[in-house]
Amino acid sequence: MEYNASLGLESITVPYNPKFERHASHPTGWYHGASLTALTKLCAAHAMKLVAIAKGGGNAFFVKNDSLLTAIDPKKSYLEGVLRNRWSGTTAAEQWEQIKHLPYISI
Repeated sequence: MEYNASLGLESITVPYNPKFERHASHPTGWYHGASLTALTKLCAAHAMKLVAIAKGGGNAFFVKNDSLLTAIDPKKSYLEGVLRNRWSGTTAAEQWEQIKHLPYISI
């Protein structure tokens, strides 16, 4: 599942909008989706656990709770989006500074 690393560790998501277009919502395109922490909470409510993060960040792997794989803590496992950071020349913290004023829903 893809998470938005620009949202950092806050347990937040962008409000649902059926006509949502991320570049129309903010010119950077960084305003979209949900944080890793929010997705972990959502999956936990559906009997799933976080077990891995892709090396380049931005993608998380969840399995059913009865899996033998060990759950990991999203706050200890979070990785910034390497590709986004590289093409934008910014860090996730700098990205957040540009979009933090927009509306979010706490999870």
